[in-house]
Amino acid sequence: MRLLLCLCLGLACNSGADAQASTEGHPVDLCAMVWSGQGRYGINNFRTVLRMAERGGSDTFTDAAVRSAGDAVSVATLKIVDEQELLSPVFIRAYLRLARTAFSRPEFIACADDRSPEVTLFVLDYLREKVQDKELQAQIDSTKEYVLKQAGPPKQSPIQVSPQPAK
Repeated sequence: MRLLLCLCLGLACNSGADAQASTEGHPVDLCAMVWSGQGRYGINNFRTVLRMAERGGSDTFTDAAVRSAGDAVSVATLKIVDEQELLSPVFIRAYLRLARTAFSRPEFIACADDRSPEVTLFVLDYLREKVQDKELQAQIDSTKEYVLKQAGPPKQSPIQVSPQPAK
């Protein structure tokens, strides 16, 4: 895991890298390298990061990995968390910290697709709709504002809705 985190840190430090490189004339997908062996979203490692965040902890290596992931943090979250856990206050607070970290330095996000916060905004909107606690709602709103300020508006909506005919 430390090797993967070091790789992520190295990618994060190279903010000018476009998510493509070349080795002996053959293109290499850096996004796939970051999440090697576990699919693009590094599910097994992300479970560890998520559990650490739920306990209120983090470290330099995990923060660098999260900063280089961007919207992939939210994709991985949806892949491993069920609805009951997603709506627990402890989880929501941990997720909000991770979402803020993921977009704290958008120029460090390794994959160009993950620089736009489509899935993150979808999750934040879902949480905002489902949560009744006013304090958590305010934290969700604050996180959404922060993500939009850092990353800008999403390039496209994750859900395509057909326009309704005028009545």
